[in-house]
Amino acid sequence: MATLNTVLHPKLDKHGSKIFRLGLWSTVNRKRSYYYLGKNINSSDWDSQAEKVKKPHQKFSQLNRLIIKKHGTIEDIVLVMDSFDKTYSAKQIIDLVRNKNTEQPSYPLKKIKPVMDISEAALI
Repeated sequence: MATLNTVLHPKLDKHGSKIFRLGLWSTVNRKRSYYYLGKNINSSDWDSQAEKVKKPHQKFSQLNRLIIKKHGTIEDIVLVMDSFDKTYSAKQIIDLVRNKNTEQPSYPLKKIKPVMDISEAALI
């Protein structure tokens, strides 16, 4: 079972001031791994309950789309691993997102066939 959270991680820069980095936090079997999105924002522009950037931020929609996209990518990886009953760690999930894993999974995603055609759905 994997959990995924979006976090605003504080860090001191080289000048000693605090910056806040956007990141995704994956937990599997009580082990965490972080994936930083490469974007920094102010803590006042972050909604920690909803885990998204607030509207006053200049690029809130682009940042929220980036969060949703990476969140979906990680969820897809976890679902594929679970469907094939593979054991995995948080680091393996994040490495797959970063494309740093040299051992690519040998089980590609299967294409799902549609249950009915659009013309058949119009008849219902």
